[in-house]
Amino acid sequence: MKKIILYLFLIFIINITKSFAQKADSIHFKNNTVYLEGLGNIGGKYSLNYERKILKDNNGFFTARIGFIFPVEQFYGINYATTILINHVFGIYKNHLEIGIGGRFVATRYKDIYGKLTSYTELDKGECILASNVSYRYQKPNGKFLLRIGWTPFFFTGDSDLSPLAVFFIGASIGYAF
Repeated sequence: MKKIILYLFLIFIINITKSFAQKADSIHFKNNTVYLEGLGNIGGKYSLNYERKILKDNNGFFTARIGFIFPVEQFYGINYATTILINHVFGIYKNHLEIGIGGRFVATRYKDIYGKLTSYTELDKGECILASNVSYRYQKPNGKFLLRIGWTPFFFTGDSDLSPLAVFFIGASIGYAF
């Protein structure tokens, strides 16, 4: 009799848990996200980023991201930069691992010998900056709030004077999904 009661109880518990479980197909995330990032792989103090969900799989989803740095003044001029990344966001609930790779593009407006900015702006030639990220991401399914914190290294390659140099940043983001 105890075995029959235990067996019926287990069947009841299994059916209850299956009835409350969500399938991955029924979990949706917003397609667009805008967020402000501090530090991070853009290489400046702050950047404004736009991200678009481009593909969904069983383990999460892929996004394409573009970020624009707020201009940074250096002793030699002003840097303008943008980063383009492809990310995979692992997880279908509210806590995620995000891994991405892409490129960072820098244009510089140089100062002349008197400290005045020239009108000449160029994309740094012979320099390829590989950008990447490994981040924790908090975003609920169908939620509008986004929080990210992570490790965001970038690597100088090519003919750059800085090649081969790796710069390791950490970054934090807060944003809005729609």
